[in-house]
Amino acid sequence: MQPNAEYHGGDNIFVPVGNQVNDSVRLHELSHQFLMKSTRWGTMTYLQTQLRHADRCYQRLEHHLSIGDILMQAAERTFESHAILHELLALRAQDNINEIIDSLYYKIYNTLYFDTFRILSTTAQSEATHSEIVHLSNQLPQLALAVDLFPLETKIWNSPKNLMNAIMKAPRLYHPDTRFDILVDACVELLKEFAPIQITDKMLADKSGLCVIGIEHSTYPEMLGSFSHAMSDNFPADECIRDAFKLISESVVMGDIEEIFENGMLTDLPLPAKDVEIMNLTRMEPWVHECDVLIVMPYHEIVLLQYCKLEQRRKYVCLCEWQALSIFLAKFAGTVVLYEDDYDYMNEKYPEIFQYRPFFYLEGTFHIFKEKMKENSAVKPQAGLFLVDDSTSCLFIKRNDASLLFTVQNRGGTMELFNDIFNGKFDFSPTECDYFFCDDNDEKCSNAIKAVLNISKIKGRCSVNTTRIDTTPK
Repeated sequence: MQPNAEYHGGDNIFVPVGNQVNDSVRLHELSHQFLMKSTRWGTMTYLQTQLRHADRCYQRLEHHLSIGDILMQAAERTFESHAILHELLALRAQDNINEIIDSLYYKIYNTLYFDTFRILSTTAQSEATHSEIVHLSNQLPQLALAVDLFPLETKIWNSPKNLMNAIMKAPRLYHPDTRFDILVDACVELLKEFAPIQITDKMLADKSGLCVIGIEHSTYPEMLGSFSHAMSDNFPADECIRDAFKLISESVVMGDIEEIFENGMLTDLPLPAKDVEIMNLTRMEPWVHECDVLIVMPYHEIVLLQYCKLEQRRKYVCLCEWQALSIFLAKFAGTVVLYEDDYDYMNEKYPEIFQYRPFFYLEGTFHIFKEKMKENSAVKPQAGLFLVDDSTSCLFIKRNDASLLFTVQNRGGTMELFNDIFNGKFDFSPTECDYFFCDDNDEKCSNAIKAVLNISKIKGRCSVNTTRIDTTPK
């Protein structure tokens, strides 16, 4: 068991490359997902993360990262305590529960919260009583996170210092971890008089003296509008931010909480690692063309280029004009990667990109990948399969325009993928396969995976037949 040291504000689960996504890790991360999409603070953090992803000009990257760190650090103890308790309650009758109790995480987060609900669960006389205990344990972090910062002056978003000051000026109102500790103390007092099933949200709010603001499905567009207004006030001339919010409003759907649990096998998608050094190039250096991968990101009048040195986990970022893009591409001999969201735009604005046999990376579940694949690929497309690690696989397919579409999937998506492979829905025949899926081009496919995941090693190509999957790299 290895719970993560911090929660993350996106739609995906972060685990160290090579680690097994076991049930304990899945439960831990799904607990984060639950709070992220069922509370106002979680939604606010989620939106800020989406802005960071969508604002791809990197002109305000440091600002977005600093603001995101403050939002997440203010609620870290709340998120982590909730996730670790879920692991404890799930393992309450198993021997390895001591692994969590003896861990550093148990000691540095809210020990009173752990001890109180662990003892209640251990003495529960029935599963119904246990469910009531779990429900109450969920209410405390939800009430702690039942607040957002958007009603405050918009200037708090123009600097990390202003944001931190606003939170700490009134911690009972705006600091989730302070609120969580107060709520745990209030709950312990109430449990001296009432059974868990009797303790309501109102009782907890009254006992703690905290103001709580719930969340409804209609809250998401309301908060998105408030966030967009706040950022526009602070950066009125920033076209990147304005267009980023347009992209978020058109493409991001929060979804019902129930979907997270009903489709639990499909939620553990990999995301890039955090520790990647990004350097802005003020002038082009000759050595940059020797990088392994070039990620092309179109943005209206300009194009953002990321040159990736994979072993060093380093990316060099520069901007170029559209008329200069051909020069940049002609000098680059490595793998060219784009994101699937930019496919239609590039097809219209710069169709010359397809002569470089680009790789288009599509994030999302395997179901989303299959729907996209149907649009412009053969009925039984030529394909290549790679292993990232023991629980993560990557599928490449050839499109009709000679580009390649690829996706990276963890356990849930991999199960669907392998099922389709066994049912003969992809063409892995080495005699008929496109040259891009021959051994000589394995490095290009491998580099594309490493670039989008920000990792330096993968296991490599899998050979596939109708009866088994050979995971030994060639």
